[in-house]
Amino acid sequence: MLNLRRAAAALAAVATLTVLGAAAPAGAATTSGTAAASAAPAAPAPARSAATPAPTAPAGTTGGPRTIHVGSLTITGTLTPLSGKQAKARPMGCCNPVGIVNYNSGKCLETYHSATNDGATVDQWDCNGSNTQLWYQNEVSTYAGYPVYTLQNSNSFECLEVYHSAQTNGSKVDQWSCNGTQTQEWIYISINGSDKYVNVNTGKLLEVYNSSTADGAAVDQWTDNGSATQHWHG
Repeated sequence: MLNLRRAAAALAAVATLTVLGAAAPAGAATTSGTAAASAAPAAPAPARSAATPAPTAPAGTTGGPRTIHVGSLTITGTLTPLSGKQAKARPMGCCNPVGIVNYNSGKCLETYHSATNDGATVDQWDCNGSNTQLWYQNEVSTYAGYPVYTLQNSNSFECLEVYHSAQTNGSKVDQWSCNGTQTQEWIYISINGSDKYVNVNTGKLLEVYNSSTADGAAVDQWTDNGSATQHWHG
């Protein structure tokens, strides 16, 4: 009789587990629904959307006058394109290409490793007379009476620009196919025997980053600070 009672109790337990959906092996610990859910792998985060491209020109660059500050100069003006001139894929016969030498390091502005592709790094290197260190200064407009140039590499025929039209200090300078955008245009200002190149898009100056004197040092843009690394000469 005792054995029959034990068998009946076992059958009842199995029936109860079946109704509750407990299919765990005998002896396995069961977890609550909440605990089971928390143990599941987290769903992947949604993919980040691509960054919005920087504008080709900040407000105030085109249209009405814009003021820039270079050393002791305060310059207010608008761009006045020269009739019949625009940036092209080949030099316009304006002039002979020139070397552009950093006043602080004595090294030449160049496209690194004589690269010819869009986005290639622009750096400084000991002047060696190679074509990658020579630049056509194509005058395309004026700004408050100062000439505005595209600087076109004589090896690649690409134009010096601030990459992606970036606005921030430290943004890299590279070369890209000449396209007439203001990030490829530079106001040329001669001060006390040296030259400054002011990006039309940002109002920031062409410089060697961190006043480096090393070969291969990066060239970037920075707000005018009077340092020798922001001065150049031909």
